[in-house]
Amino acid sequence: QKTRLLSISVWGLVWLVSTDPAVNGFEDLGDQALLSPFQHDLGDVLIDTLLSAQAKDDASKVPVRRVRTGQDAIALMLSGKAKHAVLAEPMASMLLWRNQQQAAPVSLHRVQSLETAWSQQFPAQPQLPQAGLMANATVVENRALSQAVEKAYAESAVWCKAQTMQCAQIAHKYL
Repeated sequence: QKTRLLSISVWGLVWLVSTDPAVNGFEDLGDQALLSPFQHDLGDVLIDTLLSAQAKDDASKVPVRRVRTGQDAIALMLSGKAKHAVLAEPMASMLLWRNQQQAAPVSLHRVQSLETAWSQQFPAQPQLPQAGLMANATVVENRALSQAVEKAYAESAVWCKAQTMQCAQIAHKYL
């Protein structure tokens, strides 16, 4: 089916979070398990591609432990049953916030964005867009509609940046 990319709206959305202060990036994980809630999703493909490219041999490839949801990853991290997780926002921030609410918080660090790790590993193709708007087959030929959606989206992004509390209230109501 024909599609058209209208805009890229999200960059740097996925983060590596670790309990180990010696971990400064994905390359420092060695053979330690990494939690990933991105089963059968683009995030899963990107993480596997990055880790495979970083692996020196099969023995040093980071094992990925796939969990059903970001909430599952958060629970495993907070209970001490996992040391490293890759989470999309707002789950990464939620993990850090919930950790601070615990009686005995664990040491957690926001280590590196997937986008930064990608640009380091693949300098010839450093950009890693993570979300955007597309026109599908039913409207791909309707240029006026596509332009109207692009314009409205851009205007709403500017408005949200200027009116953060009102934007947050709308997002909370609908999301």
